[in-house]
Amino acid sequence: MIRGLLLASTALAGLALALQPARAQTADQPPPQSPAPVAAQPRLNVDGSISVSAVHTDNVFVTTNNRVGDFITLVEPSLSATLTGNRYQARLGVSADLARYADQTNENYEDYLIELEGRLQLNPAILLFGGVDYSALHEGRQSPDDVQGVRPTEYDQASAFAGFTGNWRPWAVRFGVNLIDLNYDAAHDGMGGVINNDDRDRAKLEVGGRVSYALSPQRQAFVQATLDQRDYDLAVDDLGFQRSSSGYRLAGGMQGVLGRNVTGEVYAGLISQDYDDPRFSDTAALDFGVRADWAYAPRSRISAFLGRTLEETTLGGSPGYLRTSGGISLSRRLSNELQVLAHLEHRKDDYRLLHRADYSLESGVSLRYFFTRRAYLDAGYAFSERNSNQAGNDFNENRITLRLGAQLDPVTRAEDFDPDAAFEPLGFYAGVNAGHGALVTNLTGSRGPGTNTADFGSDGGSFGVFIGHGWTVDEVIHLGLEFEAEDVAQQWDHRAGRTFGVRIDDTYGVTARIGHRLQGDALAYARAGVVSTAVRTPYLHDTEILDRSERETGYRYGVGADFPMTERVFGRFEYVFTTYGDYTIQSPRTSDNFADAQSLLRLGAGYRFGRSAPAAPSAVDFSGFYIGAQFGHGALTSENVGPRPGPDFILDAERSGFGGATGVFAGYGFVMAERFYLGLEVEAGVSSEGWNIERDPEGRVYSVETDEEHGFGLRAGYVLNGASLLYVRAGSVRAQFHTEYEVGPNQLIQDDRRDGLRYGGGVEMGAGPRYRFRVEYTHTDYDEYSATPNSVTDVFANRGTSFRVGFAYRF
Repeated sequence: MIRGLLLASTALAGLALALQPARAQTADQPPPQSPAPVAAQPRLNVDGSISVSAVHTDNVFVTTNNRVGDFITLVEPSLSATLTGNRYQARLGVSADLARYADQTNENYEDYLIELEGRLQLNPAILLFGGVDYSALHEGRQSPDDVQGVRPTEYDQASAFAGFTGNWRPWAVRFGVNLIDLNYDAAHDGMGGVINNDDRDRAKLEVGGRVSYALSPQRQAFVQATLDQRDYDLAVDDLGFQRSSSGYRLAGGMQGVLGRNVTGEVYAGLISQDYDDPRFSDTAALDFGVRADWAYAPRSRISAFLGRTLEETTLGGSPGYLRTSGGISLSRRLSNELQVLAHLEHRKDDYRLLHRADYSLESGVSLRYFFTRRAYLDAGYAFSERNSNQAGNDFNENRITLRLGAQLDPVTRAEDFDPDAAFEPLGFYAGVNAGHGALVTNLTGSRGPGTNTADFGSDGGSFGVFIGHGWTVDEVIHLGLEFEAEDVAQQWDHRAGRTFGVRIDDTYGVTARIGHRLQGDALAYARAGVVSTAVRTPYLHDTEILDRSERETGYRYGVGADFPMTERVFGRFEYVFTTYGDYTIQSPRTSDNFADAQSLLRLGAGYRFGRSAPAAPSAVDFSGFYIGAQFGHGALTSENVGPRPGPDFILDAERSGFGGATGVFAGYGFVMAERFYLGLEVEAGVSSEGWNIERDPEGRVYSVETDEEHGFGLRAGYVLNGASLLYVRAGSVRAQFHTEYEVGPNQLIQDDRRDGLRYGGGVEMGAGPRYRFRVEYTHTDYDEYSATPNSVTDVFANRGTSFRVGFAYRF
């Protein structure tokens, strides 16, 4: 029925009247504005662009181990024509995404999109809108539903939407209908077999509306509701499940001006979905969303979002997964020629009725240089990571992109840029640092008739030196190049039937830095580059001794802050994360693949030989009440001890895994004698640090991950140069650890709440009259607990390390 409605709706494309940015939530969007500018006579505007990119990825198939790198040529053309009249606007657009891999040619794809949309102003109060589109797409290898065919799964998506908005001050109404049809092609397994995807074909119908009431000229309250019908073409999928469902979303909130130079909306409500299959329990969950845009400076914008959606899956036993995601992005126009972009996003995919949760982190930064008003060169780096509580589903990927592009519509030039003052060299600097962090290894290899997939790791320290050179652009953006050398003492050991481990030693590297200057000449920055590291892997299996010592090349990225201590001396507080290429220990009896990753919190001090810091920077007031939000990355390390089959066989292993964290905090502090700070802070959040082990087909399958946590702590610090607060912290936290165990027919799922002592430190800086930016690092030792899936008991002593970036508002 839905597909028939979809095809019939294409006949109404001529009434298509305004593309909305998130059609899957037609009720969640603010009313579109009237066509602008109003033209007495129809005006046709043609726009287009094309870009050619050279991309290098170190993990084409986004696997935990045995990663494959490749170079990709990416061509992205687009063309659109917009017809604007006195009361209407219509747009036709086509675009494509064409990729060619240098070696893995089966991964080549050709995606394209055709869309028609428009709007019609019936009268001053009522606006009609609608549109249709068709796209041919491919499924990314990171999708949990990807069937891992020889080629990526291809699918078609057709959609249509229509609706109206009415504005009768102080009331406003929006109503819309959205239809989406998905059709997946079959895949091939490389053995001549066909992998069926027909059971994934489906159609989705959404009918929604929003009613708003203007509380003031700049702020509106609203309620919204959306009906959600999902119909699969096949009543039963290949695994025997009925996946069709119906549901709704209901929420209320506020939109408009949320603060000084901040616009957006915030809402909360309920998501509910009922499934046809009686084995699928109905889903009911809290719905919420935040979207905010902060114009913190001219030609500069910070955007943030937090939200939740209910997604489909065809994994056996699960009707779908609840996705909770949050992120932040920054864009700043540095000059008429140069623009900087950065983003960070954290997601949790919680699979219903399955004991599986995936945590994903996406981050990246790029610089775009317009060498003419229509042509540009873009260079960027992006890092992706997924941590799952199911073994073998973790991955990380580094991407480096160089893009050459052109566009018909010329970039707008601003008259207030000073070309002589836009780019200023800062000179050389040098310094030393000391660090602490985690080394984590994902291992996969043969064990008897099956395989073993496991996470190992521990923590350790480092000492290093650095030298660099920097430039400032538009007085606030920092660009730099830095060389570093350090001696690292990180290692872990596994002592059992096989004795092996990994040791990290000396490291040399070069990284590029891009940063934003804050109050008091403090600098918040991100870095990305490459390093060369000595890695040793001793391996003993019975009487067979192997000892691999090689230098490995790794991708390094990180974030941190430099803050002035004197006119030429500065302090440094930063977190770097490094991923290395995997390698295999091979012998007649042994074949294990190791994929190493490393984190380091580094405290340092440096000396500027070039431009000195301002002698008297503007003072920052750190006293008073404050609230904030924070994003983080860290590692959970467990000392895992327990008996195993065999005479006097006691397992003693260090397990470790990385993950992300999101949370909120609030506190009060005061400054004494203009220098000394003392404060109390409470915090709450969720994190995804964890590790997993899987022996296939026989053996133990178990995992530990951190979930919710809350606590409080004292902060004591010293205000440097009147503008940067360097502090230490100590306090108590209570965390929930989720442990899953499967040994033969025995299964155990348990949640243990354990107290921990958390200590660490950080630096806080001003980012405006009432805004604060902070970076901090903490180490937490938790009380141990045990798990007994059968007659054997394992004991876990957990400790966590976490680096967090926070944004606070002081009242």
